[in-house]
Amino acid sequence: FFFSFSLADAAQDAVTSMQEKKAEEEIDRLTAELDRMVGLHEVKEEIRSLVNLIKVKRLREKYKLPQMNMSYHMVFTGSPKKGKTTVASFSFSYL
Repeated sequence: FFFSFSLADAAQDAVTSMQEKKAEEEIDRLTAELDRMVGLHEVKEEIRSLVNLIKVKRLREKYKLPQMNMSYHMVFTGSPKKGKTTVASFSFSYL
């Protein structure tokens, strides 16, 4: 059994860990901002579901597991001044 560990591997692992932590903090910040929006219960649930799906996809990539094809296509409809553009731009921030 041969085990090889280099300083470069350790540094890469540390950078990856810091990037993952920063991304998770940004997701938490965006989720808190979403929660402050009034109403939009169905939209909030849909965005949370999408965020969880993206997290699973990234974990599958990290561990070299088979990937599923996904589309992040969304259509926002409704009356004027109901927050469609706000939610659309907010949703894009998660991606």
